Amino acid sequence: MKMNVLGLCALCVLASCDSGQQVASLEKKLNDTQAQLSALQSSIEALKKDIHEVKDKQASDELVQEKDWFAYLTPGSNGYSVTRFDLGFLIVRLVSIKPYAHGSKVTLEIGNPSSVAINRLNATVDWGKVDDKGVPLNEHAKSKEVTLKQSLQGGYMTKVPLILEGIPPKELGFVRVKQVSHGGIRFLRK
Repeated sequence: MKMNVLGLCALCVLASCDSGQQVASLEKKLNDTQAQLSALQSSIEALKKDIHEVKDKQASDELVQEKDWFAYLTPGSNGYSVTRFDLGFLIVRLVSIKPYAHGSKVTLEIGNPSSVAINRLNATVDWGKVDDKGVPLNEHAKSKEVTLKQSLQGGYMTKVPLILEGIPPKELGFVRVKQVSHGGIRFLRK
C-alpha cells in the first residue's frame, strides 16, 4: 500500500510537471499567436492607408483631368480661366459683379480664340460661397443652364451678363462655367 501511495505521488508529480510543461507550451503558443495577430493588424492598417492614398491620388488625378473642362473664376481676381470644349478652348473672365434683387448680376467676357463664329453656346454655370480657405462650398452651390443668343465671333471677347440668384456680391465666392457645347459654327468670309 505504501508503494501505491508513493507511486501515486510520483505519478502526480510527473503529471504536474507534464501539466506545467503543457501550460508553458500553451503560453508560448498564445504569445506567438498574439504577436502574429498584432503583425497582421499592422499589415491591415498599412494596406488601408495605402488604399486610402491610392483613392486620394485617383480623385486628385480625376480633378486635374476634369479641370480643363471648366473655367473657375473668383471675384476680385483680374485673371482669366480657360475651359475646353469640343471645338477647342474658350477664355472666360469675370469682369463685374453688382447687386441685383436677391442675388448678383455678373458680366462675363467669353473669348473665342478660333477663327470661326460659334453659335448658340450652351453651358452650365455654377456659383456659390467659399469657406475660410477659399474652397468652394459645392454642396450649397447654385446652378443653371445658359444658352447665348449672340454668336461668339472668332478672335474676340464677348460680354455676357448673367443673373445669379440667391447670393449677393459680398457672399459670392466663385463662378464656374462647365459643360460647354455649341449649336453650330459659322466660317468668317474674307
